[in-house]
Amino acid sequence: AMRALTTAAVFLSLVMFKGTDQLRTRRPVAHFLRGVLWYGSLFFIFFALRQMSIAEVNAYLFVEALLTVLLAVVVLGEKLTARKITATLLGLAGIWIMCVPRMDGFGVPLGVAAALIGAFCFSAQTLFAKVLTRTENNFSMLFWPQIIGVMIWVPAALMIWHPASLADWLYASGAGFFAIGTNYMMLRAVRVADASVVSPATYIALPFSVAVDL
Repeated sequence: AMRALTTAAVFLSLVMFKGTDQLRTRRPVAHFLRGVLWYGSLFFIFFALRQMSIAEVNAYLFVEALLTVLLAVVVLGEKLTARKITATLLGLAGIWIMCVPRMDGFGVPLGVAAALIGAFCFSAQTLFAKVLTRTENNFSMLFWPQIIGVMIWVPAALMIWHPASLADWLYASGAGFFAIGTNYMMLRAVRVADASVVSPATYIALPFSVAVDL
Protein backbone atom coordinates (compact mmCIF):
# COMPACT_ATOMS: atom_id res chain seq x y z
CA ALA A 1 0.00 0.00 0.00
CA MET A 2 2.85 2.39 0.85
CA ARG A 3 4.50 1.64 -2.46
CA ALA A 4 1.28 2.22 -4.39
CA LEU A 5 0.62 5.51 -2.58
CA THR A 6 4.08 6.93 -3.18
CA THR A 7 4.26 5.97 -6.85
CA ALA A 8 0.68 7.14 -7.51
CA ALA A 9 1.56 10.52 -5.97
CA VAL A 10 4.50 10.86 -8.37
CA PHE A 11 2.36 10.02 -11.39
CA LEU A 12 -0.44 12.37 -10.35
CA SER A 13 2.09 15.19 -10.13
CA LEU A 14 3.34 14.30 -13.61
CA VAL A 15 -0.22 14.45 -14.95
CA MET A 16 -0.29 18.15 -13.99
CA PHE A 17 2.51 18.76 -16.51
CA LYS A 18 1.71 16.16 -19.18
CA GLY A 19 -2.07 16.59 -19.15
CA THR A 20 -4.80 13.97 -19.03
CA ASP A 21 -4.56 13.11 -22.74
CA GLN A 22 -1.81 10.63 -21.87
CA LEU A 23 -4.24 8.72 -19.63
CA ARG A 24 -6.93 8.00 -22.19
CA THR A 25 -7.39 4.31 -22.83
CA ARG A 26 -9.41 2.04 -25.03
CA ARG A 27 -8.86 -0.98 -22.78
CA PRO A 28 -9.79 -0.12 -19.17
CA VAL A 29 -10.55 -3.75 -18.29
CA ALA A 30 -7.11 -4.89 -19.48
CA HIS A 31 -5.48 -2.12 -17.41
CA PHE A 32 -7.47 -3.23 -14.37
CA LEU A 33 -6.51 -6.88 -14.78
CA ARG A 34 -2.86 -5.99 -15.33
CA GLY A 35 -2.90 -3.83 -12.19
CA VAL A 36 -4.39 -6.69 -10.15
CA LEU A 37 -1.78 -9.12 -11.50
CA TRP A 38 1.07 -6.65 -10.95
CA TYR A 39 0.27 -5.88 -7.32
CA GLY A 40 -0.89 -9.46 -6.74
CA SER A 41 2.56 -10.66 -7.77
CA LEU A 42 4.13 -8.14 -5.38
CA PHE A 43 2.02 -9.42 -2.49
CA PHE A 44 3.25 -12.97 -2.99
CA ILE A 45 6.84 -11.85 -3.61
CA PHE A 46 6.88 -9.83 -0.37
CA PHE A 47 5.53 -12.87 1.47
CA ALA A 48 8.26 -15.06 -0.03
CA LEU A 49 10.95 -12.53 0.93
CA ARG A 50 9.98 -13.00 4.57
CA GLN A 51 10.77 -16.71 4.27
CA MET A 52 13.85 -16.83 2.03
CA SER A 53 16.85 -14.84 0.84
CA ILE A 54 16.65 -12.44 -2.10
CA ALA A 55 18.67 -14.81 -4.29
CA GLU A 56 16.39 -17.77 -3.51
CA VAL A 57 13.22 -15.79 -4.17
CA ASN A 58 14.62 -14.48 -7.45
CA ALA A 59 15.59 -18.01 -8.46
CA TYR A 60 12.02 -19.22 -8.09
CA LEU A 61 10.68 -16.09 -9.78
CA PHE A 62 12.68 -16.90 -12.90
CA VAL A 63 10.19 -19.70 -13.57
CA GLU A 64 8.30 -16.69 -14.96
CA ALA A 65 10.56 -16.77 -18.03
CA LEU A 66 9.50 -20.32 -18.88
CA LEU A 67 5.83 -19.49 -18.27
CA THR A 68 6.04 -16.37 -20.44
CA VAL A 69 7.72 -18.22 -23.30
CA LEU A 70 5.08 -20.96 -23.24
CA LEU A 71 2.11 -18.60 -22.78
CA ALA A 72 3.39 -16.23 -25.47
CA VAL A 73 3.51 -19.10 -27.94
CA VAL A 74 0.03 -20.36 -27.00
CA VAL A 75 -1.79 -17.05 -26.37
CA LEU A 76 0.02 -14.55 -28.61
CA GLY A 77 1.09 -16.95 -31.36
CA GLU A 78 4.79 -16.07 -31.06
CA LYS A 79 7.27 -18.45 -32.71
CA LEU A 80 9.16 -20.91 -30.51
CA THR A 81 12.72 -20.91 -31.86
CA ALA A 82 15.74 -22.99 -30.87
CA ARG A 83 17.46 -19.90 -29.41
CA LYS A 84 14.48 -19.12 -27.16
CA ILE A 85 14.34 -22.71 -25.96
CA THR A 86 18.10 -22.81 -25.30
CA ALA A 87 18.12 -19.52 -23.37
CA THR A 88 15.15 -20.54 -21.26
CA LEU A 89 16.47 -24.03 -20.45
CA LEU A 90 19.94 -22.73 -19.51
CA GLY A 91 18.35 -20.35 -17.03
CA LEU A 92 16.12 -23.08 -15.66
CA ALA A 93 19.16 -25.32 -15.14
CA GLY A 94 20.64 -22.69 -12.85
CA ILE A 95 17.34 -22.34 -11.00
CA TRP A 96 17.18 -26.11 -10.55
CA ILE A 97 20.65 -26.19 -8.99
CA MET A 98 19.72 -23.43 -6.54
CA CYS A 99 16.20 -24.56 -5.67
CA VAL A 100 16.23 -28.36 -5.48
CA PRO A 101 17.92 -28.48 -2.04
CA ARG A 102 14.85 -26.68 -0.63
CA MET A 103 12.62 -29.56 -1.76
CA ASP A 104 13.50 -31.84 1.16
CA GLY A 105 10.53 -34.20 1.09
CA PHE A 106 8.38 -32.18 3.48
CA GLY A 107 6.20 -30.58 0.80
CA VAL A 108 6.52 -27.17 -0.84
CA PRO A 109 7.24 -24.49 1.80
CA LEU A 110 4.86 -21.53 1.86
CA GLY A 111 7.62 -19.17 0.73
CA VAL A 112 8.33 -21.30 -2.34
CA ALA A 113 4.63 -21.55 -3.18
CA ALA A 114 4.25 -17.76 -2.83
CA ALA A 115 7.25 -17.13 -5.10
CA LEU A 116 5.84 -19.46 -7.76
CA ILE A 117 2.40 -17.82 -7.62
CA GLY A 118 4.11 -14.43 -7.88
CA ALA A 119 6.01 -15.67 -10.94
CA PHE A 120 2.77 -16.79 -12.60
CA CYS A 121 1.09 -13.42 -11.90
CA PHE A 122 4.09 -11.52 -13.28
CA SER A 123 4.16 -13.70 -16.40
CA ALA A 124 0.47 -13.00 -17.01
CA GLN A 125 0.92 -9.24 -16.59
CA THR A 126 3.82 -9.33 -19.08
CA LEU A 127 1.48 -10.82 -21.67
CA PHE A 128 -1.11 -8.15 -20.89
CA ALA A 129 1.61 -5.52 -21.35
CA LYS A 130 2.54 -6.94 -24.76
CA VAL A 131 -1.09 -6.78 -25.90
CA LEU A 132 -1.62 -3.27 -24.47
CA THR A 133 1.41 -1.85 -26.29
CA ARG A 134 -0.56 -2.21 -29.52
CA THR A 135 -2.96 0.59 -28.56
CA GLU A 136 -1.75 2.23 -25.32
CA ASN A 137 1.12 4.60 -24.53
CA ASN A 138 3.72 3.83 -21.88
CA PHE A 139 2.56 6.54 -19.48
CA SER A 140 -0.99 5.18 -19.20
CA MET A 141 0.36 1.64 -18.84
CA LEU A 142 2.50 2.75 -15.90
CA PHE A 143 -0.13 5.05 -14.36
CA TRP A 144 -3.22 2.86 -14.11
CA PRO A 145 -1.65 -0.08 -12.21
CA GLN A 146 -0.64 2.38 -9.45
CA ILE A 147 -4.21 3.62 -9.13
CA ILE A 148 -5.48 0.02 -9.04
CA GLY A 149 -2.88 -0.74 -6.35
CA VAL A 150 -4.12 2.17 -4.23
CA MET A 151 -7.74 1.08 -4.65
CA ILE A 152 -7.02 -2.52 -3.58
CA TRP A 153 -4.27 -2.36 -0.99
CA VAL A 154 -4.84 0.92 0.88
CA PRO A 155 -8.28 -0.13 2.23
CA ALA A 156 -6.81 -3.53 3.18
CA ALA A 157 -3.78 -1.94 4.85
CA LEU A 158 -5.91 0.51 6.89
CA MET A 159 -7.47 -2.44 8.71
CA ILE A 160 -4.12 -3.42 10.25
CA TRP A 161 -2.22 -0.13 9.93
CA HIS A 162 0.64 0.70 12.27
CA PRO A 163 2.54 4.01 12.17
CA ALA A 164 5.40 3.80 9.68
CA SER A 165 8.74 5.55 10.19
CA LEU A 166 10.24 7.95 7.67
CA ALA A 167 12.78 5.27 6.76
CA ASP A 168 9.95 2.87 5.91
CA TRP A 169 8.36 5.43 3.61
CA LEU A 170 11.73 6.10 1.96
CA TYR A 171 12.35 2.39 1.40
CA ALA A 172 8.86 1.97 -0.05
CA SER A 173 9.39 4.99 -2.30
CA GLY A 174 12.76 3.65 -3.43
CA ALA A 175 11.26 0.25 -4.24
CA GLY A 176 8.52 1.96 -6.22
CA PHE A 177 11.00 4.16 -8.10
CA PHE A 178 13.15 1.23 -9.24
CA ALA A 179 10.10 -0.87 -10.05
CA ILE A 180 8.67 1.88 -12.25
CA GLY A 181 12.03 2.21 -13.99
CA THR A 182 12.10 -1.55 -14.54
CA ASN A 183 8.57 -1.62 -15.90
CA TYR A 184 9.23 1.34 -18.21
CA MET A 185 12.23 -0.46 -19.70
CA MET A 186 10.20 -3.67 -19.97
CA LEU A 187 7.43 -1.84 -21.84
CA ARG A 188 9.99 -0.35 -24.22
CA ALA A 189 11.38 -3.83 -24.76
CA VAL A 190 8.09 -5.64 -25.45
CA ARG A 191 7.14 -2.93 -27.97
CA VAL A 192 10.01 -3.97 -30.23
CA ALA A 193 10.53 -7.64 -29.30
CA ASP A 194 8.49 -10.74 -28.52
CA ALA A 195 7.59 -11.32 -24.87
CA SER A 196 9.23 -14.73 -25.19
CA VAL A 197 12.51 -12.97 -26.08
CA VAL A 198 12.38 -10.32 -23.35
CA SER A 199 11.59 -12.58 -20.37
CA PRO A 200 14.65 -14.89 -20.53
CA ALA A 201 16.86 -11.76 -20.59
CA THR A 202 15.82 -11.12 -16.96
CA TYR A 203 18.04 -14.02 -15.86
CA ILE A 204 20.86 -11.47 -15.70
CA ALA A 205 19.31 -10.23 -12.42
CA LEU A 206 20.31 -13.45 -10.65
CA PRO A 207 24.03 -12.66 -10.12
CA PHE A 208 23.05 -9.16 -8.92
CA SER A 209 20.64 -10.61 -6.35
CA VAL A 210 23.34 -12.99 -5.13
CA ALA A 211 25.73 -10.03 -4.75
CA VAL A 212 23.10 -8.11 -2.76
CA ASP A 213 22.67 -11.11 -0.42
CA LEU A 214 26.42 -11.26 0.14
